[in-house]
Amino acid sequence: MSYTLKRGRIETGFTAVPNALLRDPDLTVEAKAFLAWLASLPEGFEVHPEGCKEALGLTDYRWRKLRAELSSIGALSKAKVRTNAGKFLYHTFVVRFDLW
Repeated sequence: MSYTLKRGRIETGFTAVPNALLRDPDLTVEAKAFLAWLASLPEGFEVHPEGCKEALGLTDYRWRKLRAELSSIGALSKAKVRTNAGKFLYHTFVVRFDLW
């Protein structure tokens, strides 16, 4: 049995996510959902691990597993942010959507 997809026109409140990302058979559903959620956030939005876990209902274990999955393919990396004098301030996540 098959079903025909019908969808209404979405005109506001949507996010563009690459089809190739959503169709990537090597990514878990959790990774796809996380990347789609990140894409929905405004440019420059500060994302903290605790906020990610809370927003997506992730346990520490699932968060570490998700981070490891995305890090292993280069989609998520951690970078140190420093002052102009070179003093370490904090870590930031770098997300790459250009892989798909």
